[in-house]
Amino acid sequence: MHLSVFDIVVLLTILFWILLIIHGRRQNPLGLPLPPGPAGLPLVGNVLNFPKMNSWLVAAQWRKEYGDLVYMQILGNRVIFANTYETAIDLLDKRSLIYSNRPRFTMMRELMGWDWGLNVMPLGPRLHKHRMFLRQFLHRNAMKRNHNILTLETHQLAAGLLNSPDNYLYHVRRATAAIIMKIAYGYDVGLSGDKYVKLADEAVESISIAAEPGAFLVDFLPALKYVPAWFPGAGFKRKAKAWRKLSQSMLKDPYQMTKRKILEGTARSSMMTDLVEQHTVQYGCIDGEEDIAACAAITYTGGTDTTVSAISSFLLALVLYPEVQTRGQEELDRVVGRDRLPNFDDRSILPYIEGIVKETLRWNPVLPGGGPHLLDKGDVYNGYFIPAGTTVLPNHWAMLHDEVEYPDPFSFLPERWILKEGQKEPRDPAKVAFGFGRRQCPGKDLADDSIYITVATILAVLDVQKAKDAQGQPITPLGRYRKGLISHPEPFDCAIIPRSPEAAAMLCHAIEGGE
Repeated sequence: MHLSVFDIVVLLTILFWILLIIHGRRQNPLGLPLPPGPAGLPLVGNVLNFPKMNSWLVAAQWRKEYGDLVYMQILGNRVIFANTYETAIDLLDKRSLIYSNRPRFTMMRELMGWDWGLNVMPLGPRLHKHRMFLRQFLHRNAMKRNHNILTLETHQLAAGLLNSPDNYLYHVRRATAAIIMKIAYGYDVGLSGDKYVKLADEAVESISIAAEPGAFLVDFLPALKYVPAWFPGAGFKRKAKAWRKLSQSMLKDPYQMTKRKILEGTARSSMMTDLVEQHTVQYGCIDGEEDIAACAAITYTGGTDTTVSAISSFLLALVLYPEVQTRGQEELDRVVGRDRLPNFDDRSILPYIEGIVKETLRWNPVLPGGGPHLLDKGDVYNGYFIPAGTTVLPNHWAMLHDEVEYPDPFSFLPERWILKEGQKEPRDPAKVAFGFGRRQCPGKDLADDSIYITVATILAVLDVQKAKDAQGQPITPLGRYRKGLISHPEPFDCAIIPRSPEAAAMLCHAIEGGE
C-alpha cells in the first residue's frame, strides 16, 4: 500500500495523540482536572479556534468565561494563557525551577536558524553562559558607562525629527540601532541608509511574524518540517529559507566586521571587543567564539525593534494626549530649566517624566503576548493539573490593562504615578513588560534608560502635534497597532516642530560639542 505524505502526517498525528493520552494519565494519577478553556475537537483539539493573531486580546476575553488560566490543546501541544500578574508570579517566578524552559520553536530555531538566539534557547549551560556574558555589560551599574552613547544618539534622533519629521519612524529605528551597535560592536551607524539598520529591520520583522503563537502550524506539528517546499501548503518552508539568510547575516556580518577591525587595530571598545580580549587564548585563538558572536548579535537583535515599538507608542501618545506634552514640558522647564538639555542625573527629580516612561511601558506593551515558558514536569496549581510540556503564555496585555490595578487602563495617564498622600502606587509595569522569572530580559536596564532619555530630550526641544489635512483640519490618528509578536503602531501622521529657536540651537550645540 502506497501512503502519501499527507497520509503519513495524519497517522503520525493520531499516534502522537494516543501516546499523549497514555502519558498524561501516568502524569496525573489523581485524575485532577485540567484548567478550563474553549472546547476542542477530537484528535486535533483547538486547532480551529486557537487565535492566529492578537491572541492576547482573545485570551483576555476568555478570562471572563474561563478564569485566570485558559487551557488549550492543539494537535497534542498544550498551551495555557496566564491572564493575571498573580498567576504569572506564582508559576513563572516562584516555581521558576520548572517553568523556565522554552518550546521547541520549530519554525524559528530549526527552519529559520535562530537557534543561537537567547530568547528561544532551551535551558542549559549555553543559556547560562550567554546570560552571564550579557549581565556583565547590561546590568544597571554597567549601563552608566553607556549613558554618553545614549545621550548623543538621542540628540541625533531629535535633530533628525526636526530635519525630516515625516520620516520619524526611520529616525527612531536609526537611533535605536546606533545605540546598540555602538555598545555591542563599537560601530557608528550612518545618519542615512545604513546597511545594518536595514538588516535589523528585515530580520526582526521576520521574527515578529514567525514567533507569534499560532502563526505557523509547523510549531504545533513539527513533522511538517519534512514536507518538501514544493508541496501544496508548504509556503512556510519557502519563507523559512529566505528568513534563514537574515538570521545568519545578523549573527555573522557585524561580528566579522568587528573582528576584522580588531585584527587591524582599529576597533573601538565594545561588548564584543571586551569579550574577545577576555577569551583570547594561546596563539590568538578565541575560546567560545560562537558564543561571543551570538551574545553581541542578540543584543543587536533583541534591543532594536522592542525599543522602536516603545518610542513609537510614546510619539503616538503625544499626538493623542497633548496635555501630556504640556505637563511634561512644564516639569522640565521648572526643574531642569531651558538653558540645557536633560540628562540622567535629572531623572530622580522628574516624577512626571518618570510617569510618562512607565505609561509608555504599560499603555500598549511591546510584547503583549509575553514570552512562552515551557513546563518541565507536571504541576498542580489551584486544584488544576498542568501537564509537563505545557507552554505557558503570560498575557502582558491583560496584566497591564487590569482595571483594578490601573483605572481607565486604555488612556495614557502619567499622572496615575503621581501619588497623593495615602494612595497606593500601581504596580510598576516593568515587572511585567520585561518578563518573568529566569527568562527576564537581560537588556531591561538598557531599554529603560533609552526610553527615559528619549522622552526627556524630545519634550525638552520639540513639539509633537497632530498633522493637518489640506483644509487645515487636524488629523487624529486611529491608534491602531499592527499584528505580530512585537506590537507597533500603524504609521500615523504627525507634525514635529522645535519648541523654540533657542531649543533648536541648544540641540545643535549639544551635538557639535558631543555632550
